[in-house]
Amino acid sequence: MKHFNLFLIFVISITYLKSQVSQQDSLALVDFYNALDGPNWNNNNNWLSDQSVSNWNGVGVSGDRVNRIDLRRNNLKGVIPSSFSALDKLTMVDVSENNITDIPDLSAMIDMIQLNLGNNMLSEFPVGIANMTRLNNLFLIDNQITGQIPDDLSSLTLLKRVSFGNNPLSGPVPDMKGWTLLEQLHLSNSDLSGDLSDVLPASGSMNNLNAENCLLTGSIPSSAFLKGSDVIIIFTNNDIEDITRLDELMIRRLWTRDNRLDFANLLPFLENVEDFRYDSQKPILAPETRNVIPGGNITLVSDIDGAGTSYQWYKNDELIEGATAVEWVINNADESDVGVYYCSGTHPEFPGMTLTQTPTMLTVDHSTSINEVNPEVNLYPNPFTERVMISSTEIIDQAVVYNMQGQQVLTVNPGSDRFQLDLSGLPDSQYLLSILSNSVSKSQIIIKQ
Repeated sequence: MKHFNLFLIFVISITYLKSQVSQQDSLALVDFYNALDGPNWNNNNNWLSDQSVSNWNGVGVSGDRVNRIDLRRNNLKGVIPSSFSALDKLTMVDVSENNITDIPDLSAMIDMIQLNLGNNMLSEFPVGIANMTRLNNLFLIDNQITGQIPDDLSSLTLLKRVSFGNNPLSGPVPDMKGWTLLEQLHLSNSDLSGDLSDVLPASGSMNNLNAENCLLTGSIPSSAFLKGSDVIIIFTNNDIEDITRLDELMIRRLWTRDNRLDFANLLPFLENVEDFRYDSQKPILAPETRNVIPGGNITLVSDIDGAGTSYQWYKNDELIEGATAVEWVINNADESDVGVYYCSGTHPEFPGMTLTQTPTMLTVDHSTSINEVNPEVNLYPNPFTERVMISSTEIIDQAVVYNMQGQQVLTVNPGSDRFQLDLSGLPDSQYLLSILSNSVSKSQIIIKQ
């Protein structure tokens, strides 16, 4: 047995000499192979053989250290072992399009330039990426990563291409103001929220932005950040309200469907963009409620903008004859004027396309304006299925629910600062909830689904 052990040590020593890499790197690669079902890889040529490690399929070497691993689409399965962190001279890792379920702390890999973990089965954001201050390309697309994008990624000022898309990520888009070299950004098909103009650099060289099917609001950043003669911008299905700062760009593809853009936003791109998709828009946001005292006058103004727009006002989903201007004025208001109002708009440059705005509930009462006195009222959940919990900093005297036709469908008098509103008997729809507390009225749209 003693002679056998000496022989084994001799063989291993010879193997390390042939490998031309450090012992820690050799052992880390062996662990990597065994943990990820190496015998069943699509290509495992020379792995665990007496060939130099530089001849192992997908492995690159510089000096005595492993600096590159490229095993994309190679049927890797399982968890990358903790010993992988010993490969701290890696500058490039591409293990995309495999079945990797977890990865260890990468904090030691400070020389990394390209990291591609896309198209795997990761469920958590990898730890340690913020230490990779030389990183140019970061791809995490098509995994199952949940939670927020870490704030500390703001330190990665050399990033050029970033792809976080097709993950169930949530929370605000992180601060990217320092990413001034960014050329491509992919955030699509996630629950990321916020206004991109607040988090992206004021200037830069981006030419490809894909943020479709997210929860983004506000505006798309100015043309000082997006540059080039072949710009692609895709943000279908968000809540973007302003893209006017993009009109100086040479855009090849601009997909804006299912946002909240009016004709003023769309007109500048109609003739100048090769692939412009705009024909379906969500309602333009308008005030949820307006109040007027009996006998008072009030002017409702359409939030649909654009020179040449034709308007039509509606009350309780019925067309108002003669209400075809951008404003609708109600004089000497009384109870007959209570209802849900909205405006639609059409434009000759966009045949067959009609824009609408979200409904505004008009109430006529003696209550003080909510803008003057505003007791804090909280309700949850919203949307809801059957019941809404309501709490306030003051006693709630009355809660009145109106449907979108302006009809009162429920009234309760709780006399408490906390109560549950049961709407299980009402059909799924939007409703206006009006809360009366100490002669002060507050209204909010609630959604039963």
